[in-house]
Amino acid sequence: MARSRTAIVAGVALCVGLALAPFAGTSWAQAGPAPAVTTLKGTVQSVDQITRIVAIKGEQGLVTLEVPESVTQLVSVKAGDVVTVTYADKVAVRLKPAGEPAVDTTDPQTGQRTATVTVTAVDAAARTVSFAGPKGAQYTRRLADTADPQVLTTVKAGDRLDVTWNGAVQVAKAAPAPPPPGWQIDSKDGSAFVKFGFLAQPQAEWLETPSESDWSQNLFLRRMRILMGGKVANKWLFFIETDSPNLGKANPDKAANPSGAKDAGDVFIQDAYFTYDAMGAFKVDAGMILMPMSHNHLQSAASLLPVDYGPYTFLESGPMAERVGRDYGVQLRGYPLKQRIEYRVGVFQGVRGVEAGNPLRVIGRVAVNFLSADTGFFYLGTAQGTRQILTVGAFVDDQKDYRSTGVDGFMELNVKKLFGVTGQFNWMRFDGGDLLKTLPKQDTVLLEAGVHLARYFTPFVQYAARDFDNATLKDQDTFQAGLAWWWKGHNRNIKVGFGRQHTDGGPDRKQVQVQMQVFYY
Repeated sequence: MARSRTAIVAGVALCVGLALAPFAGTSWAQAGPAPAVTTLKGTVQSVDQITRIVAIKGEQGLVTLEVPESVTQLVSVKAGDVVTVTYADKVAVRLKPAGEPAVDTTDPQTGQRTATVTVTAVDAAARTVSFAGPKGAQYTRRLADTADPQVLTTVKAGDRLDVTWNGAVQVAKAAPAPPPPGWQIDSKDGSAFVKFGFLAQPQAEWLETPSESDWSQNLFLRRMRILMGGKVANKWLFFIETDSPNLGKANPDKAANPSGAKDAGDVFIQDAYFTYDAMGAFKVDAGMILMPMSHNHLQSAASLLPVDYGPYTFLESGPMAERVGRDYGVQLRGYPLKQRIEYRVGVFQGVRGVEAGNPLRVIGRVAVNFLSADTGFFYLGTAQGTRQILTVGAFVDDQKDYRSTGVDGFMELNVKKLFGVTGQFNWMRFDGGDLLKTLPKQDTVLLEAGVHLARYFTPFVQYAARDFDNATLKDQDTFQAGLAWWWKGHNRNIKVGFGRQHTDGGPDRKQVQVQMQVFYY
């Protein structure tokens, strides 16, 4: 059939949190003495290293702060960190006459900053005013104690104000909580440690038979992994992981498994690599590494949004003799330009051929982060809508006449306190050439989306399709809709999925999956 093409359109998302920190107590038209400071302890929801805007969720709700350049430790702050910030939260205001130019100035001696904003809401009883700041973000701040509260009765949504505040902000990261006894072993001098964990995914599955007259049924362990990682010296990290996938499952394909025998299990090493963490913009990974292909390809199995990966995400794995998308080699990885860019480029074994004479496999990926960045070795599939991420990426994988290319987009936004969204799009083009004759030319598409409700429940959908260039090969697609219950986030959760599998010329086979996850690391 004719070759299909799929295009990706990446939208622009608003970052919910920008900070207009410490505001000074003043009268209606003039600044007064600096206000008392407020201390807030909370969890970082998002960080923009370029605008220096941090959104923090604490007992007071979501607070946004603009951190001055003098606070150099901001570069080490990331979403999920627990921080304590000290700032002033009261403003002095002046009604902006029509036609007067906007201002945004800072007094170098006092640190007082004055900027023009647009009012979005007023609460005279609470002495608060909500407004859009100079960079378009939304704030709610209290009126200075010395100001006449009657001024708020004359202000309405749409008015322009000049607000004055003191810009000093202090940020301190809380020390990470110590691990439970027995899960981490530290060296005596504290310079090295070894950490242990596991991932277990018991699963029930029902798949309609090709005759549509019966159901294949399985109770098994989708994944059973032992994890070990840590630090051997300053800047030197390591991670090792085993797996025994589909333990106890009977392959429902009658031709491949005529007796219905259960998988007895084969424990093997799936990840084993060392990382030299020179700096944020430059790291070196070496060992058995997950290939930097599509976004879904790089995700951790412990943090997926739906029940499992896209069914066509790892099509190269078998022909390349990989271990579920892993190959042996070395890659450079980094997040330059204040984490706006991510790059991964490496050289790997690939298919060695007779006398190991084939050229090495070369692969590279680049991504642009419009909001915050996911800087882990494995991507986080979802954080239940608590992050602010919008990323677009692309990759090229090449060895002899084999080539795979792809583009992808990933989004996770916190829209309101109890409402978040996660979604991704992956397009991959596989061409095995003469090197991988079992990997015919084809395009694959993956779409995933979920809506996070109260951070505990997520209705989700997943659609995947493969389209062969060769008209004699039968195209396929799958669809699944389901619900995830994040009982304890990724540590303990339950997912239920209902879907169907379709192959051209064949019946639509219904499928039901129920998976429990227990994860600790």
